Formats: sequence, structure tokens, C-alpha cells
Amino acid sequence: MLLVIPVLVFAWGEQEDVGTITGRLFQKNGRPLANATVFLFDASSGPPPTLGKYWRVPDVIASTDDGGTFTMQARQGRYYLGAIKRMSEMNPVGPPSTGDYVYPSHEDETKGKLKAYRIVKWESTNIGSIKGIIPFDSAKHLYRGPVSAIEGTIRLPDGKSAEDAIVFAYDNPDMAGNPRFVSDPAGKDGKYILRLGKPGTYYLRVRGVYGGGMPAQGSIMGSGIPSGVTVSAGKTVKGIDITGYAFEKNREKGNESGQDDSQPTRDIPRGSGVSRGK
Repeated sequence: MLLVIPVLVFAWGEQEDVGTITGRLFQKNGRPLANATVFLFDASSGPPPTLGKYWRVPDVIASTDDGGTFTMQARQGRYYLGAIKRMSEMNPVGPPSTGDYVYPSHEDETKGKLKAYRIVKWESTNIGSIKGIIPFDSAKHLYRGPVSAIEGTIRLPDGKSAEDAIVFAYDNPDMAGNPRFVSDPAGKDGKYILRLGKPGTYYLRVRGVYGGGMPAQGSIMGSGIPSGVTVSAGKTVKGIDITGYAFEKNREKGNESGQDDSQPTRDIPRGSGVSRGK
């Protein structure tokens, strides 16, 4: 039976250790970064995302308004800040594509250690304005150092490629909580590369989209190697092929069938919620 994990969203009155962070984002030309997606990455869960090297799954997401201003609630702790203004049709929480405005940029990352902002319970932290956000260029901003990664192909039972499917990496065999890292969408040939922020043993899940809950009819889902995949620092483990399945909902009420019998990726909380407890 498919296990569906409900979204955990906490209101101010229900969570005692919640605080607020607010700020304003600007492009390099001085215009506000309007209608962009803003991310918070819990610093206690891992390093900040690095363009071209790996992409973390955010713990909290929100949007900027027409003036580039954002306000987010999160549990007390230290968080890295990120943002993307899509100029393409990509999913708003995936890695950036060429032409997307992105923060932090490659230039920000090469200047040194990125700042982690502290959120304090019951308090509002205003980080002011962040200026100079530039478009991402996959050729110019490609990370050229050693990368820990997993590569393979995602296919359906009939042998067809699962184009655009996404691979999530969990650090526990139950695949509980938020995944740590996420791949770019698979190519037309079904090939994927899952870049990781640190070495270790990871457990893989395939989904057709980000988020969790009951999959849509025909949505791709599936799991990788049950024993996990162990990756060394700066090395790529190749040939990790995954068979995905199209979720099917039978006509009988309450009788849903899919080939993935473990819990799906949890929904990523919006800015009105907070990150989940560890």
C-alpha cells in the first residue's frame, strides 16, 4: 500500500520556536527581482547549494512580490538563502537553467564561505537588500572541481526512457524526511546525473515531479538500489539504473496501485510554513 505522508505546516500559535526572516532582492541592473522563488536551506542538514556541483532540496520556499521583497517563517536555526527567477518553464524548485536569475551566483560562491542567516524564535530578522543578482550561464558558471555523483538511466518497464524524471537522494534507508539532494531532470535518453554535496551512502527515489502526496495519474515513480549507493569524495558511481513506473489509480474508490510501495517525497513547505523537525 502506498504510504502518503501529510504535509506538516505549523502556524505561529502552534510552534513556539518559529521566527521570521525578510529581505529584498535586486538584479544587477537595479531592478527588483520580482516574482522570484526564494529558498531557505537548513545549515544543520548540510552545505549550501553550489551551482553546477550539486543542488539541495530546500527546506522552506516562498516568493518575492513585485518589489522584490520576501518574508518567510522558519524554525529557529541557521539557514542559507537562495533564490531563482525563472526565465524558462522549469519547475520552480529545481536547479537553475541558463538565463535564470539566481542567487547565490558563481561569483558569490567563489568569494568565500557563504553567510548563514540566523532565525530567532518570536523575532523578525531583516537582512536588508541583496543586490547584483545576475543570470545563470551553464557554460560560464559550471563548477569545474571534483564532484561526488551518481549516474545512470531511468526507464519504464517497457524499456522506454523516462524523460524529465527526477532522482532524489536520501541519507536514510527509510527515505524519511526531506531528501538531501536532487538531480537535474533526466534527458530524452533517460540518463540522469545526481550530484551530491558530500560523500556517503544514499538511497534513491524517482519521481516525475517535486513534492509529495498522492501522485497524479501517470506520474513516474520508483526506487533505486535498496541497499543504498555508497559514493566516495570526488568520485562518480556509474551504471545505477532505475526502473520507474507510471502511477495508476484504479476506478474502484480507494484502490490505488503503483509499483513504488514506499513513501513518496514529502511536500516542500511554502513560506507560510516552517521547515520540519529533524
